[in-house]
Amino acid sequence: ANFDTTAGTVSFVPESGGATVNVQSIVRNSATQFTVTVTRSDFVEANDPYTLKVTNGAGLSASVAGAIDCNQPPVFAQSADTNLANIFNGGPALSGSTANASATDPDGDTITYSIISGSLPSGLTLGSSNGYITGSVSGVTPQTFTFTVRAATSVSNSDRQFRIVVTTLPAGGSTTTNGGYTYHTFTSSG
Repeated sequence: ANFDTTAGTVSFVPESGGATVNVQSIVRNSATQFTVTVTRSDFVEANDPYTLKVTNGAGLSASVAGAIDCNQPPVFAQSADTNLANIFNGGPALSGSTANASATDPDGDTITYSIISGSLPSGLTLGSSNGYITGSVSGVTPQTFTFTVRAATSVSNSDRQFRIVVTTLPAGGSTTTNGGYTYHTFTSSG
C-alpha cells in the first residue's frame, strides 16, 4: 500500500548472511503487484531463509521475513543404476545397510522412502525410514530387478533407479558353512 505507481525494485535479502539476490526482470502489474524473475542458483542453502524486500522510487520499502526457503531436495548416497546387491536365491539374507538406497537432506528434513516403479525381488523390503533393503529371497527366478526409489520430504522429492541381481546358489563339491557363508570345495582328479 502507498507505493508509487511508476517505479520499484524487488530483492531477496539472506537472513543468515551472504549476498542479496537481485531479480533478473521485473514487471509492475498494478499499484499492488510486481512479477519478478530470479535465477534459482543465486539462492544459497546456507543463507536461508530470505526476506522479500520491495522498495519504491521514493525509497519507501516493505519486507516479508522468511518469504523464501530454497530447500534443496534429498541427495542419494549411491549413483543412478548402481547394483545395490547380488543375492543368492535361497542364500543368506541382506541385513543392515548392505543394500543402501538411502539419501540425505541438506535441510535436515525427515525422508520417507518408497518404490515408485519396478519392484524388489519377493522377500526383500525397502525400509521406509532408512532406505535400506533387507530380507532374503527363495523361489525367485535368477534375474536383474530394476526399480526406482523415491526419497520424499514434506517439500521435495528425489527419484533414483537401482538394480538388485538374484543369482542361483552355487552347488556341488563338499560344502561347509561358517559365519553366514557357505564354502564349496572342489577337488580335481588331476
